[in-house]
Amino acid sequence: MLIALLVILVTVSVATFVTLSYLVYIGQKKIDIYEQWVLEFRTDVNNVYRQLQQLDDKQIFQKDDEVGVIFLDIVTLIEKLNTRIESDGKNQK
Repeated sequence: MLIALLVILVTVSVATFVTLSYLVYIGQKKIDIYEQWVLEFRTDVNNVYRQLQQLDDKQIFQKDDEVGVIFLDIVTLIEKLNTRIESDGKNQK
């Protein structure tokens, strides 16, 4: 009776371990995908920012009242994104 109980307990433990290992694997794959997406998004945003700066090399848009506000909002958003990604990268190392 005791041996049967131990066999059942070991079987349940192994099944639980396999299930949890699989869930961790799936979670890690999702994290890798999201990390890649964030890095690609950061590159895209930086490219847009560089293009905006080239377009506005004389600061015509930046100093315009209506367009300047949106331009500054975009710059602020890009700076926040870069700061957040860099600080998260430093925390992981």
